[in-house]
Amino acid sequence: MAKFAIYYIPPADSLLYQRGSAILGYDIRARQTLPADNPTRQALGEFHSDWVEMSQYYGFHVTTAGTYEYDPMTFAWDAVIETVADILDVLDPHTPLELLASPDLIWGKSFVGLRYTPNQAFQTLHTLLCAMLPQYGILSRPMRKLQQDPQAFGTAHHLAHRTTRYFTPYIYDNFVPHFTLLNPFVSAKPAPIFEACQTLFGEFSVVEVQSICVVNLSDDAPWYHIVHEFDRGQFPRPYSVTST
Repeated sequence: MAKFAIYYIPPADSLLYQRGSAILGYDIRARQTLPADNPTRQALGEFHSDWVEMSQYYGFHVTTAGTYEYDPMTFAWDAVIETVADILDVLDPHTPLELLASPDLIWGKSFVGLRYTPNQAFQTLHTLLCAMLPQYGILSRPMRKLQQDPQAFGTAHHLAHRTTRYFTPYIYDNFVPHFTLLNPFVSAKPAPIFEACQTLFGEFSVVEVQSICVVNLSDDAPWYHIVHEFDRGQFPRPYSVTST
């Protein structure tokens, strides 16, 4: 089923984006695959193409809201885009949206990623998006899980309620922004991979978010792609009596 989400995607000319995309083997901004043999992958020491089997088709990103499944026959992209714009209008343009590196930058049992902590402004953006965008979705993978097993979250009933109302459980106070690199990741000697990733990405301890993107995965597409990008410098839009 077709899906949409809100991503933070670093600028195409940033070293962070270039290294992350090289590992994934897909450039979501250019909508093209990248050479399988490249210096970034070589820097990992060990690399197998199946390690990016799941992470590749998303592109290098931080999910900021979503993912929401939708019906292409009734879906209104204009409404989604305007809702995101309305949210950006209410944020103080002088307060930066930032992602700050957590103590454990590399994380995951079956995947490798870059974990960050949102500053208050980015957390607010995430919260507003997650509250407003579910009206345009009809289903999600966590909802399917809950439908199949109503006890999927055990006694964590708040996660079940979140999934039912907002399509995903790991939002709000459970929001952990991250860039996924390798997924699924299975290695007999993972430590060198973690160390190599730390060397490649450890310098990116503060990420200032200058734009966010609406992304889409249509039924006939192999990867996600950008539908619309919001430059924060364009917000808030000038106020008028017709702005409400």
